[in-house]
Amino acid sequence: MLQHTEFTSGSIKAAIAGGLGIFLGPLPMISSVLGVFILPISAEFALDRTHVSSIMAIAPVVMVLATPLAGWAIDRWGPRRVLIAGLVAFALMQFALSTVTSVPELAAGYLLLSAAGSLQAATGFTKLIALWFARRRGAVMGLMIALGGGAGAALMPQITRLVVEQAGWREGYVVLGILMLVLGLPIFLLYLREPDNIAAARSHDPTSGADLRDAMRTTTFWLMLAIIFLCSTVEMGIVTHISPMLIERHFTSQEAASAISSVFAGGIAGQLSSGFAADRFNSPRIAILYLIAALCGIATIYAAMSPMLVLAGSAMLGFGQGAGIALMAYLTSRYFGLQHYSAIFSVMIATSNLGIAVGTVAMGIIYDSYGSYDPGLLLGCAGMVAALLCVAALKPYRFDSNVPVAGRT
Repeated sequence: MLQHTEFTSGSIKAAIAGGLGIFLGPLPMISSVLGVFILPISAEFALDRTHVSSIMAIAPVVMVLATPLAGWAIDRWGPRRVLIAGLVAFALMQFALSTVTSVPELAAGYLLLSAAGSLQAATGFTKLIALWFARRRGAVMGLMIALGGGAGAALMPQITRLVVEQAGWREGYVVLGILMLVLGLPIFLLYLREPDNIAAARSHDPTSGADLRDAMRTTTFWLMLAIIFLCSTVEMGIVTHISPMLIERHFTSQEAASAISSVFAGGIAGQLSSGFAADRFNSPRIAILYLIAALCGIATIYAAMSPMLVLAGSAMLGFGQGAGIALMAYLTSRYFGLQHYSAIFSVMIATSNLGIAVGTVAMGIIYDSYGSYDPGLLLGCAGMVAALLCVAALKPYRFDSNVPVAGRT
């Protein structure tokens, strides 16, 4: 029996849980707050910028290895079991990181934090939405990631900055762990559920979908990896260092934190609009607009001499950066189907984390080598141009969105 709407009690609750899960995931709780922790951790452990960046880059490097395993687990046991266990583990690792007393312990803390965080990556939440939605998949994914990842990444630097300035960086990690358990666990237990008929959910697609090995034989797969690697390297490399970058250009810590929030606030607009655009135009070419926005944002940050221009450039960078995960999640479902979606998309997430690690370390090395972040910003512009060329080479979707909606409970 077909229904006229995909918006049922079960699907709406799943979307709420998914949005909150991404709000409490690795992007807001690790990546977006790294810049706030760089200076106090550097001071406490007497580390230069390259070394502290390298330690913090452990998180995305470990997620490169752990996220595909998490994706396999989600395909095997379902999103609910894996995501609830992952939330608890992720919160506990935040608490553990607040107790480190040496550089080796700090490195081990980031290793364990990132391993737990891989279970809370967007892989499981976007699969959950893909199982519930077909015609409005892009819009719901965009809304979920915007209100989750975008809002979380915009708010968490400000919350963390206040805690760190008033109480210290250790207390910052304690607060992050408390937020995960208090906000996330009750909603996960009540709302985070798959459709009763998973087979019906998969019937949104003309076939059950390609597996990872089949996907890897396609040019599309490798183009998508190149796009997400280039964008993550450039965008998150800049975002991670934007606070010390601006402070050393004589902006205040408040202005620097506002720039981080502006990136992720702009990301909300990018996430929301990209989802609706994906449903409306049914073409990967919509990504071109967002990459151009990111390119313009980087150029503006490079040239900016006033807080208003910094905020404008940060918002443009965020507009492009915000669309990245939402569009890649949507494109993965349209190019490769749902049966092995988590395994395939987890490779995309892993590649994104590899890019974050490369960008984080590269910007630290560039600063220590040249005494300025400017060469890194110029290289970032070149990277965005390369990503634009990859988007232009993508072919039409294999799994079209214009298919009947399966029944829901």
